[in-house]
Amino acid sequence: MKSPSLIKALRDAKILDNIRTVLVEYPSLEDVVEAFCAYLSMVPARVKGGRPLIVDCLALAVQEFQRCKRIARHDADAKPQLAFVEGLLHATPTLLQIRICSPSHVEHESVCWVPFAESISEFCNRYPRAEQYDEPCAARGSLTDAQARELVAARVLPATLAKFFIRAAETKLVATEDAVS
Repeated sequence: MKSPSLIKALRDAKILDNIRTVLVEYPSLEDVVEAFCAYLSMVPARVKGGRPLIVDCLALAVQEFQRCKRIARHDADAKPQLAFVEGLLHATPTLLQIRICSPSHVEHESVCWVPFAESISEFCNRYPRAEQYDEPCAARGSLTDAQARELVAARVLPATLAKFFIRAAETKLVATEDAVS
């Protein structure tokens, strides 16, 4: 991880060592973490005192990874790296609960980040005066949480892992629908 502010936030949250342990065991996940961090930037979460959302996502990813590692001792089909990715993406629908906007060059108008069209980092680099508002973005009404996770997965995961993640999500959905019927 290259961002000093992210490293400090992870150290403050007491999960930096756990993340490093995961990345040593599965080095391919480092690119996923870097892409995810670059996509989200350090946007504050709506809960937990404004702690960056990325910290909450990484904390859940580590927790899911460790849970799956315990299961893997008894279940050869358990995939800790997939559990890590699922945990990482779990909170991404929170992005639909915020608007990030910047004043436009046209008076009394603003330019707003369109979720999944570009990363938050790219938008904020183009519009340095952008501010975050605690209200749903326009896409909130048209996307489910699962669709939001899939869109982020498509943006940050390598193609092979994205396919695996989406296939696993579809399998869970079918299993859930079967259980309800």
